[in-house]
Amino acid sequence: MLGIAAALPVAVIAGWHVVTRRGLARVVAGLIVLAALVAPVVHVLAHQPGALLAAIVLFGSSMASARVALRPPGRRPRRGRVRHGAPVTGAGRAVLLVNPRSGSGKAARLDLAGLARQAGVEAVVVRPGEDLKELAEVAAGEGADVLGVAGGDGSMAPVAAVAARHGLPFVCVPAGTRNHFGLDLGLDPDDLAHAVTAFRRGTEIRVDLAEVNGQVFVNNVSLGIYAAMLRSPHYRRFKTRAALDELPGLIGPGSAPLPLRFQGPHSAAQAGAHALLVSNNPYRLGRLGRSAWRPQLDSGLLGVLTIRVDDGRAAARLALLELFRRGHLAPGYSRWNTAALCRPGAGWRSGWRCCAWSGGARRCRRVAVPTARCCRR
Repeated sequence: MLGIAAALPVAVIAGWHVVTRRGLARVVAGLIVLAALVAPVVHVLAHQPGALLAAIVLFGSSMASARVALRPPGRRPRRGRVRHGAPVTGAGRAVLLVNPRSGSGKAARLDLAGLARQAGVEAVVVRPGEDLKELAEVAAGEGADVLGVAGGDGSMAPVAAVAARHGLPFVCVPAGTRNHFGLDLGLDPDDLAHAVTAFRRGTEIRVDLAEVNGQVFVNNVSLGIYAAMLRSPHYRRFKTRAALDELPGLIGPGSAPLPLRFQGPHSAAQAGAHALLVSNNPYRLGRLGRSAWRPQLDSGLLGVLTIRVDDGRAAARLALLELFRRGHLAPGYSRWNTAALCRPGAGWRSGWRCCAWSGGARRCRRVAVPTARCCRR
C-alpha cells in the first residue's frame, strides 16, 4: 500500500520533468511516469482484481455524481445561450464578408456566400492577401446599412470595430474552429444558415468592445505560456507537441516569469507572471478540460487572470486544486475584474500600454443575432 501511495507524487514530479525538460531527460521522465501509473494497477490486478474493478466503478459513479452536484446554475448549454434583446427587421444594404479559410474552409464547403446571396445579402469573399478591416471600411463607406463577417474569432474584431465606428449593426456568422464569440452570443456554429437570417430578422443586443494599444478585441488578449503556444506552427494540429516545444523555455530550469508589470487588485503594482490573460468581460471558468464562457457581454469590465508557477510542487498544487474547482486558492493564481489594466510605469518591456476598459465611448455596440428557435436539436 505504501508503494501505491507513493506512486502518485512520483508520477506528478516526473510529469513536471516531462514538460520542462528536453531530450533524454524528457524520455527518462516519461518512462518513470508510465511505470508509476502502471505498477500499482498491475500489483492490484495480480492480487485483488475484484477490488480494482469495484474501485473503478465507484470512482466513475462518484465523479459523475460530483459533476451533477457541482454543476453551476446557468451554465452554458452545449449549443449556445439565448440572449434577449429588441427585435429588429433589417432594411437597406446588408454586406457579409466571408473568410473562406476559417474553420479549415468551412464557409467554402457550405457555400456560405451563396446562402447569403439567396437571403438578399451581398457577400464578399475575402481573397488571399486582402485585409478584412480595409474591406469592411470600403463596404461601410459605400453605404452598407448592416455589416457582418463569416469566419473565426480572429475575423470578428476588425470588422466589429469598423461597424462600431460607423454606428452600424454587426452580424456574427461563426464559421471558425473555436467560435468563442459566437457561442457566447448564443449562436450555433453548426447552423450557419440560421445565423445569416439575423441580417433581415433578428434580435439586437449590446456588447462591449475592448482595446489594447488601440487594437479592438472581442474575446481576450494573452501574454506568456498560452500566447507562446499559439505562436507555435504546430498549435492548430498538434497542441501537445506545441506545448512540449514551448514549455521548457518558459517554465523549465533557468527560466523566469515574464517581466510584466501591471496593476493588480486594488491598484497594487505587481510584476512577474508566467501567463497573463485579459478578457473582454469576465469569463466563468470551468474545471480543467472544460470550456470557459462569458455570461455577460456588456458589463463594462475586463476579466484578468495571472498565473505564476515557479516549480513542480506549485504546478502540482495548482492542477490538484483545479480538479476540485479551487484553483483560486493556489499561491500563484490571481483573478480579478477591473475597468482597465495599465502599466504602473514606463518600464513595461512588452510594449503593451493599457487594456482600455469596455465602457465609456467603447461600450455597448449593436450586434444583431438571429431570432431564437425553440426546441432545436
